[in-house]
Amino acid sequence: MANEPAFLQRQLQHIQALVNASALAEAQQRLHTLLIDYPQCADAHNLLGIACFNRGQVSNAIAHCKTAIAQNPNNAAYHNNLGCIYQAIRRHDQAIACYKHALASDANHLLSIRNIITCLLMDKNIQEANTYCRKWIELEPKSAEARLAYGNLLAQSTSPEKALEHLILATELAPFPPMPSTFSAAHF
Repeated sequence: MANEPAFLQRQLQHIQALVNASALAEAQQRLHTLLIDYPQCADAHNLLGIACFNRGQVSNAIAHCKTAIAQNPNNAAYHNNLGCIYQAIRRHDQAIACYKHALASDANHLLSIRNIITCLLMDKNIQEANTYCRKWIELEPKSAEARLAYGNLLAQSTSPEKALEHLILATELAPFPPMPSTFSAAHF
């Protein structure tokens, strides 16, 4: 078929929309059908892994994410997705390894940076989380979320002055939303 890649991309986009809309059973069915004709489609395996995980099929999710990685080992998103599954089932060492693989493929993969920070904090590895927080700030210097995370980390360590500096900057970057100009009686 001459238009095979375009057809495949359209199918994957449609299936991604199904996954995003939580139409997971239909997404799984379509992905299984698609993989009959395109068994080497890493994107399809990755999407199927996500759909399986969201339906509670953890072993199938891991297997499909691993297949996607085997077919395209340099895709940071695939490693990140497998890491998210491991993190959700509290296999933090494996999750951290996946995030590190993702960052080896793409040192600026923000989702992996944010996820590894969360996982490292769950394991109380403040020092390594601190390193990734600094990377996050380097990539997004105006991110209130990054500054808040880093400030909180510093507050747990021996740098309360530096923590305060980042926490203040976080509030400046993301000020509280303005108060409504009118109130209804229901609020009182």
